[in-house]
Amino acid sequence: EQVSLTYRIKLDDEMYSRAIGDGSQIDELVVGVFETINNQKKQVMRKVIPVSDLSANVTLELFKTRTYDLVFWAQKANNGVYNTDDLSQIKINYDSFSKTQAEGFGLDAFYEVRTGVKVSEPGSPSVTLTRPFAQLGFGVYGSDVEKENISSVEITVDSTLYTGFKPLETGEKVVAGDAQSYTFTFTDLGDKSQTFSIQGKDYTYLTANYFLVPTTSTETKIGGSVKFLDVKGSPVSTFDFTV
Repeated sequence: EQVSLTYRIKLDDEMYSRAIGDGSQIDELVVGVFETINNQKKQVMRKVIPVSDLSANVTLELFKTRTYDLVFWAQKANNGVYNTDDLSQIKINYDSFSKTQAEGFGLDAFYEVRTGVKVSEPGSPSVTLTRPFAQLGFGVYGSDVEKENISSVEITVDSTLYTGFKPLETGEKVVAGDAQSYTFTFTDLGDKSQTFSIQGKDYTYLTANYFLVPTTSTETKIGGSVKFLDVKGSPVSTFDFTV
């Protein structure tokens, strides 16, 4: 016998007040339902549900006598970067990470996990999703003329990036990719209205980047170089970074 369970999904309230990374482009919720079969977690159901106003309702038909694990993943649909066919091992294709500025802002994503779910013990009907990424933003300080002169941003990351995410893991959830250099280009920098402040100076946001980082290690560093380019592709400013 199956019973319907309904959950109300929302993005973390902390995100609502942020101009960049506020989840405003999130329009899709992917839900994976897992059972343990032969000591392995198998995805037995996958549902895709529209997200509106940073929230969604999802109804799942579950058997009364079984125990499930649930993975919730919210993203911008058809982003071309996140493979969510199997939500126990989400894959990130950094080769497709180069985007327009607006598309780059739209690569934000949020997740949550519920384990040991039974029809008799469904847990709270309200599920809050949080970001699995470290958000790395780059901006520019200067006059309006200098800001408008920047047409694109090229970011090269020399450190190993994590190209997989396993939400159901009880330990480290990120999976390291091959040691290689990645170069991302963000174009069409039309939105120069958002700012952030460092040591009393207001910087204009140009890009927002989302990278997986380990949750059990404080030694992980992301490093490389950044180029701000004009409309002809000539460097306006170049600098190295480590975070």
